[in-house]
Amino acid sequence: MGFGIRHALTSGYLAGRALIEGKTWSTIADTTIRPQVRASLVNRWVYERLPSWGQAGVVRYFANQADLNAVVKRWYHPRLIHRILWPLVARSVRAESYLNANPQRART
Repeated sequence: MGFGIRHALTSGYLAGRALIEGKTWSTIADTTIRPQVRASLVNRWVYERLPSWGQAGVVRYFANQADLNAVVKRWYHPRLIHRILWPLVARSVRAESYLNANPQRART
């Protein structure tokens, strides 16, 4: 299952849980899914900025693991590096989104 689908299913589950527990989805998401999504975005942001040989090294690393599930779980589990890089990644993603939505701004 792709990570986007996993996050969507988890989000739906959390919405149901929020209704049952009488809490807001946002309150529950802040402690459960949001840190995982941030870790995922940080990982992708870093990977996209690696040179081609670095990306190939990451792929080789994952390909050579005996227990890929354990490695991926550890890779996407929120850690200190994700919290440190998050402000930079969030700013970068917002800027890229803005420029994609306003292509005339990218030329000036």
